[in-house]
Amino acid sequence: MTYSRSDRPNALVIVYTGDETAAAQFPHDSASNNCNYVRTQPHVLHDIRNSGSKSCKNISQSMITTAAQVTVATVTAAPRDLEQIRNTKKIIRNNARLSRDALYNLHEFVYEYSNFIHRILTFPDLSVICYNPAMMIDLNEDDALKYYKLVITNI
Repeated sequence: MTYSRSDRPNALVIVYTGDETAAAQFPHDSASNNCNYVRTQPHVLHDIRNSGSKSCKNISQSMITTAAQVTVATVTAAPRDLEQIRNTKKIIRNNARLSRDALYNLHEFVYEYSNFIHRILTFPDLSVICYNPAMMIDLNEDDALKYYKLVITNI
């Protein structure tokens, strides 16, 4: 049965008069088991985000022990499993990353460590020539030049 008002034509009230006990619970979306989906409490995800560099296992153990100490313990007061903690930490890492582009990251590395990477060739294939200048000093100038030419010709 539905009701509508003339002054609010877009508003509609629907009244269900059937038997609600006939409705069955269904698993969440593409769940492989028949368990109902239970959302993790937001404070748990917040605690995972603020856990710093602790390992996933340590985070899980500490959150489970603190959830067990609460007088009214609920299933959602702790993370579901280690995968949920890993996924939350992965989201934080991906959001902190400037770019997912490998070439950009390589050039940023060159900018930070300019004495290590000496040449980048991107065509026809990506080739990076890197060496420590202090090691090249040990070689005499002729050997270093031959080595450099050998590397360039073998790319």
